[in-house]
Amino acid sequence: MAIPRLVLAALLLAGPALSQPAARTEANRALQAAERELRDTLRRMDEGTLPGSSALSRLRQSLNEVERAMLQLPAESRTGAPWQTAVKEVSEALAMLREDGTDPAAARNAAGEALGTLPALRGEETGSEGG
Repeated sequence: MAIPRLVLAALLLAGPALSQPAARTEANRALQAAERELRDTLRRMDEGTLPGSSALSRLRQSLNEVERAMLQLPAESRTGAPWQTAVKEVSEALAMLREDGTDPAAARNAAGEALGTLPALRGEETGSEGG
């Protein structure tokens, strides 16, 4: 009976270390889902299937989801140049959307720039994803 208790004690002590990869995986999934949503919103804006104010509202909602997903990343992922760049681009795009009389094309471009920074947060190379 002593061995199972020892194993249980070891697992309890290692709990945070064992759950970290799972947390990172889940955070990456959330970020990818938010990226897909933002990419879809930008595509719909380009196609003209989202009318003016709906487009800006949807864009704001998509960027808020990206921001939430970014904050789910583990603390060690929220450092360095990729993190700083993504935070800057997402913050600037959201700030633009909060302004009165926002130009939809400018907001779309800012969101596209933000989108282009997100793969680096998952350790992937950035490309011309945003647009």
